[in-house]
Amino acid sequence: MFGDERVAFVASLMIAMKSPNGCCNTFTNQTWSKVSKLQLSDLNAVELQICLRLGFDLWMKEADYLAWLRVVEVSAWSYK
Repeated sequence: MFGDERVAFVASLMIAMKSPNGCCNTFTNQTWSKVSKLQLSDLNAVELQICLRLGFDLWMKEADYLAWLRVVEVSAWSYK
């Protein structure tokens, strides 16, 4: 189940959208399941596993985010 990158990707989006800073926390896990055509039970299980592996610590320090953003920007420019 965790080996399916689609499930991990959608579960990650679900978690991100549930944060207080998420742009729109209007989707239920059932909605994600319908839209992604993935099993609800798989999404629920992987969402929980991600949270457990992160120790439910879903926040990032601003300095870490800015460092990551620089890496993404450099990679994007290199790709062009």
